[in-house]
Amino acid sequence: MEKVILLLVLLFGVVCGHPLLKLTRPMAPCSQQACGGEVKDLVVNFDPDPPKTGQTLKITITGHLDKEITGGEIDVTAKLFGIPVLNTKYNVCDVVSGGCPFQGAFTGSATQDITSSAPKREYVIDIKGTDQSGGELLCVEAKCTFE
Repeated sequence: MEKVILLLVLLFGVVCGHPLLKLTRPMAPCSQQACGGEVKDLVVNFDPDPPKTGQTLKITITGHLDKEITGGEIDVTAKLFGIPVLNTKYNVCDVVSGGCPFQGAFTGSATQDITSSAPKREYVIDIKGTDQSGGELLCVEAKCTFE
């Protein structure tokens, strides 16, 4: 029981940004890894990189698809210590330049305001995209330490 209480106290201190538990190393850009999907030549950019609390984060995705897309969804989930703290769904046709339908090279972007009270810690950002039939278009796992 004592270990559980200690773990909760430490977790609370990290989440609340206790000065003794703050990161002191310089922030690195987001790292990312593709985890599936049909998109070829996939590139995901974060601006700013690394993300900054109190600012708007813009995520831009570019790539190439061999099939025509007439709809679908992009699901962005941010997790802190493995716990989802944000989940936003976007309509593919609303975020892709030129809208739907599209095929071939594409660019899409979406923005998310980051509250200034967000803990300055490492977040795992999962980006998953599906087409009009629910088929997997893209999957990316990014690790970003917010400034």
